[in-house]
Amino acid sequence: PLMVIAKDKSIIYGDKPANAGVEYAGFLGGDKENSLSGSIVFSYDYAQYDKVGEYAIMPSGLESNNYEIEFVAGKLTVEPKEISIAWDDKETSFTYNGKAHAPNATAGGLLNNDECNIIIDSVMNVGKYSAEAIDLTNANYKLPENRDGPDFEIIKAPLTVTAKNATIAYGDEPSNAGVEYSGFVGDDNENDLNDSIVFNYDYVQFYKVGKYVIIPGGLSSDNYDIAFVEGELTVEPKEISIVWSDASFTYNGSEQIPMATANGVENSDECIFTVTGAATNVGKYTAKVTDLSNENYKLPA
Repeated sequence: PLMVIAKDKSIIYGDKPANAGVEYAGFLGGDKENSLSGSIVFSYDYAQYDKVGEYAIMPSGLESNNYEIEFVAGKLTVEPKEISIAWDDKETSFTYNGKAHAPNATAGGLLNNDECNIIIDSVMNVGKYSAEAIDLTNANYKLPENRDGPDFEIIKAPLTVTAKNATIAYGDEPSNAGVEYSGFVGDDNENDLNDSIVFNYDYVQFYKVGKYVIIPGGLSSDNYDIAFVEGELTVEPKEISIVWSDASFTYNGSEQIPMATANGVENSDECIFTVTGAATNVGKYTAKVTDLSNENYKLPA
């Protein structure tokens, strides 16, 4: 018996099939391979551009009058081909949009019109980063040892927080109607912001009626550049009620009319009514409040 064993061989994806020759086991005396007739030939279950993996190298072609030859297959290992990386360093600044970002990279050294995309370690949140290739979409290729790319950054997206307009009555404490947001991306909402909304006012309780400013603030964000927009606080006159005095008089030759007193006045304010309808002669008349002396109040309907 004589065994002719194909030696194992490694090649790179895209190489033609190859071998490393054979080893012999079983020669006697001084016999060696030139004691055999014929020529060694090799066949493969691999063809150029087959995918990476392990294949068989099958030797054959030798004959002998003195040996019963057994041909033993060897292993052909097809390893991934190393690519080169061409980084696009023109786009290295991104604005936060709720999606992952990284510079683009193109694989070089591809064969046979193959497609192979580079998977880059991408990030979503605002900050400064260094790009790195982490994988490929084609198992027939492998990344080079140096996978580092350019530095890049993700900058904050603009977000507007606008105070809603609110209306109060004179004497009320300052208050607001909340805020409106403009600029959230993706599924982001106010729950993705830091801290709590606060409001300031250029109005304090018992300031006179008019227009004032609601100033929102207090919020911060890692991913948004927040602009706070003021709202309008309208302070309207407070409606008061009228308390009438006795409305029955005895004729005295002078004009007479009931007195009207303001009820519901705040903060020790003075508020005097203008009452019309005074009469001199005996009879029945109607008194009416037509105006008041303090613009912070208004007459009831």
